[in-house]
Order: sequence, then C-alpha cells, then structure tokens
Amino acid sequence: MYILLSREKALKNVEIPVAEEMLEQSIQQNIEFLVLIAGSFEETEEAAETELIKWSKQVGEQQAALFTQFSTIIKPYAKNRLWKIKAISRKGKSFF
Repeated sequence: MYILLSREKALKNVEIPVAEEMLEQSIQQNIEFLVLIAGSFEETEEAAETELIKWSKQVGEQQAALFTQFSTIIKPYAKNRLWKIKAISRKGKSFF
C-alpha cells in the first residue's frame, strides 16, 4: 500500500485557485512530513516531538508568508493531513 495523495484528491478539498508553485511547495512539505514521521520511529518520543514542533513552526511560517487567505486553506490541509494519518495508522497496524 502506498501512502500517496494524488493531486486530484488533494485539490478536491481546495476552494480557491492554487498556483503551480503553491502546489509544488505543498507536495514538498508533504514529503518532508512523511520523512519526518518515518524517522520518528527510530527516535525517542521527546526527540520526535521536538522535531515535529520545529517542522510545524517552519511550515506555519512559510504558509503565513505565502497565503493571505489562511482560513480557506486550513480546511483542505486538515482533511488531507487526517487522510494521511489514517493511512499511516492502517499501515502501522498491519505490522502487528
């Protein structure tokens, strides 16, 4: 099972026009998030928490700088992140 979110599925939840640059940045952020989550399995809980907080702040600052309509963007971001978390959880459960 691959945990990838297609462009079509991701954009289905977006209610505003998305520039290609914004889309590419979002894809890169999603890749970084998945790498961060994968790497956290080998770290202590505290180290993983610290890295996640650091990454979240960085992404938040980038998004605040790029998006003036943050309230319209948070809805699809949250839906897509929830979809990924559920997919990761399903995959993780398959190991037990």
